[in-house]
Amino acid sequence: MEEMDIMHQIYLYCLIKGFYTADVRLAFLVEIFEPLVELVKAHTYYFQTLEPGNTRTTSLKMCIDALITKYGADIFPKELNTCYLDFLNKAVKSRVRIMHIKKNQEAKCFSDKEDIYYSAKFSLLYRRILLELLGIPYCSYEAQLKEAVISWDVWLSGECN
Repeated sequence: MEEMDIMHQIYLYCLIKGFYTADVRLAFLVEIFEPLVELVKAHTYYFQTLEPGNTRTTSLKMCIDALITKYGADIFPKELNTCYLDFLNKAVKSRVRIMHIKKNQEAKCFSDKEDIYYSAKFSLLYRRILLELLGIPYCSYEAQLKEAVISWDVWLSGECN
């Protein structure tokens, strides 16, 4: 907990129902993925070439991409198999739109419903990474994770209310 510092506190705040609007929640969840790369990098041999915080060499988009491709294939299968770069750009622009407030922004972001959907998916990714770092075998919760993703896919498609 000490090593995670404010990153985990922000994650917990994002889980509080009604605390943030969906777009703000998503922006903060996306923001967590730079320090999360640093945490993974410190405890594994992954991402050694990434330098979060150094905008000349490592972008937020690169951090999100690295984490999704390493840990999130079961969470983001549709995104990885369709318009993945568009998805990454929207995730970053959704964060920029909230964190860098400007008048009349024309950034192509997610819809309100997608903000909720992707907040859930990024939350699942965060949990997946933490469980991995804690040494909990993926096979012990893989089925439940995939079931959660399917439930969110059904919710987004509007097949259940």
